[in-house]
Amino acid sequence: MTREISRRELLPVGSDAVTSLDEEAALWLSELHGDAFSEADEQRFRAWISQSDAHASSLARLEQSWRDLDLLLVENALQSEADADTRSTSVSAHVANDNKPARFGKLLKWAAPLAAACAVIIGLMIIQNAPGSEPDRFRYASDKGEIKTVELADGTQLTLGARTTVTGSYTEGRRFLQLQQGRVFLDVVRDEDRPFIVESDNTQVRVLGTTFDVERGRDWVNVALASGRIEVGLRGKTDRENRVLEPGQKIRVFRDGQLGDVSRFDVASLSWRNGNLEYLNARLSDVVFELNRYRDVPILLADRDIGDLRVTFSVPSGETDVFLKAVEETLPVRAVETAGAVALYRK
Repeated sequence: MTREISRRELLPVGSDAVTSLDEEAALWLSELHGDAFSEADEQRFRAWISQSDAHASSLARLEQSWRDLDLLLVENALQSEADADTRSTSVSAHVANDNKPARFGKLLKWAAPLAAACAVIIGLMIIQNAPGSEPDRFRYASDKGEIKTVELADGTQLTLGARTTVTGSYTEGRRFLQLQQGRVFLDVVRDEDRPFIVESDNTQVRVLGTTFDVERGRDWVNVALASGRIEVGLRGKTDRENRVLEPGQKIRVFRDGQLGDVSRFDVASLSWRNGNLEYLNARLSDVVFELNRYRDVPILLADRDIGDLRVTFSVPSGETDVFLKAVEETLPVRAVETAGAVALYRK
């Protein structure tokens, strides 16, 4: 007679207080982003995620929401708290292992709010420029896998990548757009009386009329200039700290306030607007982050350290499964398909 596997056996050690599916997903998400993920953990995880489509769906939803809301920073904060409690001068196995149950217990209190936040995000993403809204304000959003082009009141054109949300407003003195998530390419109509301001996270771009690309990642914002001239800096900082970009130049602005070096890029890499995603020596974690905006079945990084591996690759936005085969052939990575997700592990 086959023994029935208990619910507790499908969860990480120290999960006695877990009472809901959202909490189970939050616990596994914390494990996947943790420092110690054993073979036993992997087997237990695969059994859990294969048990029900709802498990994979809940995990994928929380993964995307935590990234979009940057709430994975909570994990770092809790780790710092754990380090302080041990009064140790080094990050050791004691913190990573002995302190795990307490750390997870604290992290689980975020599960329910995160699930609710996820529902809010999904609702916001389907909102379009609603009829009856004020004429000087706008909001546009694209769905998963969708590339959308819209035209603003002044003739400026926006191309939204998948799962992108922008809001903005026009006044007599300026035009303003905020990239809340995703990626947008702007073809701005020149108006010297009304500069166009783009903000995303802590990044601000000032422009009169030009074409450029803005992409928001987990803890950075990329700005790449196709034509014209723009100033890129930190929101609320003085103009003298800004960087001026020329056509063919890009810059990455990090959440901690650091501005990366201005570097060259191939304008052809902006071909995502035509449905072709190109990456040149890009971090695997950044590639996966963007690809998930185009996929029904999300990709998860089961081993956090593989996120720094570099990828050079080109793939049609509607054929991202090709990426999985290529990454297994070119990197020390294996892809494991589960119910509702694909997990990448180090070989």
